[in-house]
Amino acid sequence: MKVSRVLSLGTVLSCMLLAEEPILRVGIMTDTHIKTTRESCRLVQSALELFKEQKADLVINVGDIADYHYPEGYKHYRDIFNETFPQDKPKEIYIYANHDTLNQPDWDTAFAALKERLQVPHNPRDQMEINGCFFLI
Repeated sequence: MKVSRVLSLGTVLSCMLLAEEPILRVGIMTDTHIKTTRESCRLVQSALELFKEQKADLVINVGDIADYHYPEGYKHYRDIFNETFPQDKPKEIYIYANHDTLNQPDWDTAFAALKERLQVPHNPRDQMEINGCFFLI
């Protein structure tokens, strides 16, 4: 997973450095550690509002989305994302970490549940192209 993160961020930076105008505006957050309540997502909401203000084309959450595998928390996260971006949603990349798998029998089970609850558009190990920039997830 570490290699994917380095390659992904390196790709974004190289795309941005070569452009006169930004090819891609990226909002990145990590270790959000949400819990079961909507209130636990308040910092996520603040970050998403900032990303919207900055016209982010892509939002990346780099892992430990929740403190434990909390279905209710993931629902609140998705609701807040959809409320913040009712139209013209940015692309999304989620990289899962150990806290996202706690209370689950294995990583694959946890990732499948996360993909469904967060409406993640990619698989845990995947690749995407966004505005001509390639990402390894």
